[in-house]
Amino acid sequence: CSIVSSGTTGRWLARSAQNSQSGISKQQSEGLILDRINQGLHALILRPSNAYGMHQGHIHKNGLINTLFHAAKYGEAIQVFGDGSEQRDYIYIEDILNFVFLGLENEAQGVFNVGTEVGHSVEQIINLAQQITGKDIQVHYFPSRPENVKNIVLDCRKAHKTLGWSASVSVERGMELLWRSWIELA
Repeated sequence: CSIVSSGTTGRWLARSAQNSQSGISKQQSEGLILDRINQGLHALILRPSNAYGMHQGHIHKNGLINTLFHAAKYGEAIQVFGDGSEQRDYIYIEDILNFVFLGLENEAQGVFNVGTEVGHSVEQIINLAQQITGKDIQVHYFPSRPENVKNIVLDCRKAHKTLGWSASVSVERGMELLWRSWIELA
């Protein structure tokens, strides 16, 4: 079984393909794998929402939550493109791994959205990071970029129906666990 992560929702994939090389690449890769599934390849394609966890990068496109924790720990400012009302579905890495293990155990195949199905605004995540860290994180706002999508929250009904899977770590709990790891690495 092959596991592939395309990192997008189907709705967003079509729009992102028009606006970015990353979107085009994801759409083409997923299409090729789906063609191979139709030819007998056993593959599990993951479309994870905004994943966060240890050892993720912290610079710009590598995840808001780790970027915030890095800024809190080192007293740096962050950049936000948009007004902070943009919503994303943030999922803790442990939930993604649980999905992968469950998918492999059950020999699942095809395309699965892997998210929490709960949207949090960028502003909510910033406020939560400040609350968890006890630090005032300086935020510089810039105009939204053309490729930015206002809201992305995944529909994971297929994962529920096929595997009985759903995310179990709330964004609050995941962020607390992650911040504790940041502190332990001090």
